[in-house]
Amino acid sequence: MRKISQSLMAALVFLVCPVFLNASDYQGKIIKEIHFFGLHNAEEDKLTPALYLSQGMEFVDEKASKDLKNLYEFGYFENIRLEIIEENGQLTLNYIVEERPQIFKIEIRKKKTFDDEDYEIMGQFEYKAWDEISIFDFEYHVLKAVQKRKMDEAKNQEDYEYIKKAYQKNEEDMIYELTSDADEDKVIEIFQSIHFQYEDPEDASLEIKRKDILKFMKNKEWEFYNPYYVKKDEKKILEEYVKEGFAETEARTDDSLLKDSGVLVIEIKEGKKINIQKLDILGTGNIDPDDLKDTMEKISEPRYLGIKDYQLPLFANDFKEDKDKMIKFAKSQGYMKFKIDQISVLVKYSFLELMERIGAVLENADFEGDKIEIILDGLKKVFETDGFNPDKAKIDSILKSIAGTDEQKKAVETIKTYIFNRLELLNNEKTILEKTLAEKLKMPDIKIEIKSETTVHPEEESGYYLSFKIEEGPQYTFGKIELAGNEKITTKSLFEGFDMEEGSVYNDTKFEEFMRNSYMSYQSNGFFYSKITPIPKVDEEKKVISYVIDIYEGEKVHIENMYIIGNSKTETPVIDREFRIREGEIYDFSKILRTHERLMKSQFFANAEFEPKTGSEEGLIDLFWKVEEGKTGMLTMGGGYGTLSGFTLFGQISELNFLGKGYNLSFRGDYGQKSQSLSTSFGSRWIGYIPVSYSFSISYKWAQNDVIPSYDRDHNGLIDKYYNNGSGMSLYNEGASDFDNYSDEDRNGDGMASSTADALDDERYFKSQSLVFGLGFGYSISEYWGAGARQSLSFSKYYDAKNITVDNLYEDDEYRLRTLLKTGKYEPVTQTGFSVSYDSTDNYLTPTKGIVFSPDVTFYGLQGGYNQFINYSVDLSGYLTLKEIKKYKWNLVWANHIGISTITALPFKNSPKLYSENRLDFDGIRELRGWENQLYDDKVKGLGKVSLGSELRIPIPGTQNLLWWAFFFDGGNVSDKGGFDDLPLKLKDFYYSTGWGLKIEIPMFPIRLYFAKRLKWEDGFFKDQQPGLGLGNWTFVLSIAGFF
Repeated sequence: MRKISQSLMAALVFLVCPVFLNASDYQGKIIKEIHFFGLHNAEEDKLTPALYLSQGMEFVDEKASKDLKNLYEFGYFENIRLEIIEENGQLTLNYIVEERPQIFKIEIRKKKTFDDEDYEIMGQFEYKAWDEISIFDFEYHVLKAVQKRKMDEAKNQEDYEYIKKAYQKNEEDMIYELTSDADEDKVIEIFQSIHFQYEDPEDASLEIKRKDILKFMKNKEWEFYNPYYVKKDEKKILEEYVKEGFAETEARTDDSLLKDSGVLVIEIKEGKKINIQKLDILGTGNIDPDDLKDTMEKISEPRYLGIKDYQLPLFANDFKEDKDKMIKFAKSQGYMKFKIDQISVLVKYSFLELMERIGAVLENADFEGDKIEIILDGLKKVFETDGFNPDKAKIDSILKSIAGTDEQKKAVETIKTYIFNRLELLNNEKTILEKTLAEKLKMPDIKIEIKSETTVHPEEESGYYLSFKIEEGPQYTFGKIELAGNEKITTKSLFEGFDMEEGSVYNDTKFEEFMRNSYMSYQSNGFFYSKITPIPKVDEEKKVISYVIDIYEGEKVHIENMYIIGNSKTETPVIDREFRIREGEIYDFSKILRTHERLMKSQFFANAEFEPKTGSEEGLIDLFWKVEEGKTGMLTMGGGYGTLSGFTLFGQISELNFLGKGYNLSFRGDYGQKSQSLSTSFGSRWIGYIPVSYSFSISYKWAQNDVIPSYDRDHNGLIDKYYNNGSGMSLYNEGASDFDNYSDEDRNGDGMASSTADALDDERYFKSQSLVFGLGFGYSISEYWGAGARQSLSFSKYYDAKNITVDNLYEDDEYRLRTLLKTGKYEPVTQTGFSVSYDSTDNYLTPTKGIVFSPDVTFYGLQGGYNQFINYSVDLSGYLTLKEIKKYKWNLVWANHIGISTITALPFKNSPKLYSENRLDFDGIRELRGWENQLYDDKVKGLGKVSLGSELRIPIPGTQNLLWWAFFFDGGNVSDKGGFDDLPLKLKDFYYSTGWGLKIEIPMFPIRLYFAKRLKWEDGFFKDQQPGLGLGNWTFVLSIAGFF
């Protein structure tokens, strides 16, 4: 039996086919068997079909060589060896393989940015710049050194100088030698502290998502690891980051965990964003370049405070959008031949950071200050003249010329390595970026110029420097418009609203608006087939533009059929009742648009489209409505905190289109430290096809009501107070001198002022429970006006008073807390309300203009119950945009509100009857912000109330109107008497507050965070009730939603 072994190593895959020793001895002999040895994850059934040689065939050495190459090209194996055994003239082929590790998981790690604290915690070395050279190489060498050293060689040595020197030397043998004397635990600690400075792989906030990185990588999960793909994958990651507008991104592959755990780690150090630094408009004459810049919404210089980070490649298509906007603006100024000839993109790479790092290394290597300046000045000159490809000999000469000590020479070598590594990276990026820009910015009518350069000037940052080269052309004036063919719609009607006069500067935007309005006039009057064709007449000598408008009116058409498609959930009648146009009517495009608006406003649909098609005969068309069902269910959760109310949480489940019938159903629960409630409501915007909305609700509430009650200790029908007049404790009745100047020191009402229960900060409350049934109706009168009516029935009881002497509570017709607490029974309250509303605001959540006016009257006790009174209220809110920057969708808004409420008696009654909590007051959170814990005295509750509020709202750029700064001023007061004649109108008696805060406009969950100061008008000016500027002298207010 003879045996020969032939192999193909991984390293030979790109070389000429290997020589087979004595392979000709087996030429032409029959193959008896073929076996594979060393397979663990690879499957033999997949390998066999790739072989030219098979059982029963004659052996051919060329085919054997090809088989080895085919097996290797699977990418499964690090080494393949063919062993040939001859026995009785027949051959057995044994393929002995060494599998590459299989990748079970690719872990993408985002490298964190190091700061001074990180270095201090890590015990990092003096040369902070080393991390920028190659943190990955450092980890590799330290880990290898630790693994090689035996435990018994470890000595207790805390001097990290060993590791520092080893890293500088960057030679494995030297590292092993130096670390062999160090404490192993210390070395491991240093290594691990550096190695794990990454964000959690699953939570890493990578600019390119993990799934997208895995898509373009050649090494894949659940496939065999191929080391030859590593550099390709790292390069591809760099390319993708460059395309997304990031500079100096690094990616490194760590395969040290593959063998034991099957995990391949890709470590990514994301670079900086490349932003637009400057934008120039070249070639203008009469047009102001800044006006052209203002028309551009996508491409712009950095915004104020650097809020906008604009990455060019990510939004390359925006060039065309802004180009069109510039041309449209120029044409609105009469420059009809305005065009953009060329767009130049200069990508500048600043070497300042590189120079700073070099300076830090030189300083730490004990170079003198003047020598550092010499080196830096020399390098700057080289970078200025040679750019991306400086002469290595020049750099070497500059650095070595003043390096004296061994330490300095080592630092110089490291700096050289660092410089050339960074230059290699930047050259790769430059090539990729220029290619990417050339592809993405390609426009047939505009020349695109792309260049890159380096800079060392402090005033020039890395980024894009753009310039638009334009041709302005002559300015045209307007001549006249002649109409031809309009018989069914008058010329006067078509020209209504057109304000471009003969001889004025031609405005193409106004002309387009005229054409659009003319088209709408015909389409809204049934002329579906109408055509309006403008024929320009241009006097090039006088630079005058006129038009003849050729109009084909056609005949009016009617709607034959309307079809609804796509409503998989919403029933057809629910959609049909929103239609503003019906079958049989004349085609009216304005009604169709109004129908589309109503369908979208219902919030039932994600999208709604219409398509007209020819009907069964001439003059008839069919209208097809295509709707896409939206997500109408909603789960909302939130919370808040008040000084008196404590923490509160709420959760709500709602469905806007229950059963597809347009019903609105919701369940809500609130849980707080001092109140809990449950509620449910059911309703609809329609009753069948009648546009009347309705709602039915049920709610239950438990509350712990904090109160400072009024007492009548001697039961003479007058409020009294127990206080120290200087000679002892005395009881004073209402009406006595100085009665209002003192507070009641017997706060629990037991006739003694020494009890701890009288402390101001002690708990004093009663509990209440209520069950409320409500029914409401509404009617939309017009686009802005609406009316409503409501009826409710509630049952409430009061019980469990704490630190309150119930028998001594003051009581009259309006203040019945004593009776309610003593009986502890449920009492009914009925409410009948009517309201009118006007709302012209542009946005329900963040209005920037418009008015909200809402008068309301509510009758208590018409159907019975103790409470018998009328509550009148009028609320008026106005919103005005003081400054608008359309380009950035930014509005500076001034919001103002006034609210008036008063309580009077029911008809044919002498006075109102009501519970104490039905008195009008302020919550101190939404109204009179900051006064919350100061407003629970009965003297700030009354039968008349006036509330004022003014707020300056400033949207925070870049947040899409989600976040707003707010600066406010509030005022308000109450009066003891009801009726509009007795409203509290004396401003000097008002409570005031002022402050600032943050508004977070989340739909269904708007949050307000304010710092407020309480003010009173005293001696001719506002006096601060909380003197001091520190935050401790301001009241913090957190609320859900706001007053206006």
